[in-house]
Amino acid sequence: MKKKQTALARKLNKTGLLLCIPAMLIVVFAVYALGYALVMSFNSNKAIMAGTYNFIGWNNYIKVFTNKDIRAAVGNTLLYAVCTICIELVIGLVVSAALRKNVRGSGIAKVCIILPMMMAPIASGTIWRWMLTDRYGIINHLLSFLNIQGPIWLADKIAAKAAVLMVSIWTAAPFVILVLLAAISGISDDIIEAARIDGAGDLQAYWYIIFPHLKSAVAVILLIRIPDALKMYDIVYILTEGGPANSTQVISYYIYNRGFTTLKFGEAAAASFLLFVFIAFFSVIANKLIQRKG
Repeated sequence: MKKKQTALARKLNKTGLLLCIPAMLIVVFAVYALGYALVMSFNSNKAIMAGTYNFIGWNNYIKVFTNKDIRAAVGNTLLYAVCTICIELVIGLVVSAALRKNVRGSGIAKVCIILPMMMAPIASGTIWRWMLTDRYGIINHLLSFLNIQGPIWLADKIAAKAAVLMVSIWTAAPFVILVLLAAISGISDDIIEAARIDGAGDLQAYWYIIFPHLKSAVAVILLIRIPDALKMYDIVYILTEGGPANSTQVISYYIYNRGFTTLKFGEAAAASFLLFVFIAFFSVIANKLIQRKG
């Protein structure tokens, strides 16, 4: 019997190793790319263009920290991350609570909520760019029915930031809603019914019964969404290309411009490596906090 179990265990171990090969290849490629970026960050641009190596110390990192554009990009990135995640959580909590009641039309609503997740960010960004055009966009056309003069969304600084926030929320909110809906669906109706018998209203039942059960789901959402928001690129690229006057530029788009527009590959590598370190540091800290709470 022990021999059979041992043979079965060996077979399972071999199968597990074979299944890990694709993941190991991805990890190896990621480590190589990260190492190459680190080497480039200490290399001069001329040497990179020539395919050679010329160690210049911390010059590229100093240029990144002293560049005015990176300061604006960091500010915009943090603004987008904080605003989008907070609004997504509010929308997710409200919508998931409403869908839990299984009212009429909730099935159709769930399908509509999933649709933004099924679309490629480039495709959804292109659609929104057409919708936000000032002359023939449907957004301003609908606002005109309310006697509201729609702004020039993609040419005004404040309106452009609002447009990026709106599209970011539209693309990411379905993920938050689905995670919270899955968590809220696991709560027994008997607990909520008992709270209502004791005199608790809908708001009190939600705050004292439902919400505490969602803390783990909220922690997972934050662990996934914050790094994703910090490296946002595609929506800005499609909608505004960082404009007007760099008012919507984010860190990822700054790195792209620095590397492929101005050909400052060393500075772009330094900025990308700093972004990676920040996201990795946050992910480790957030993961430890979630494990402690769990």
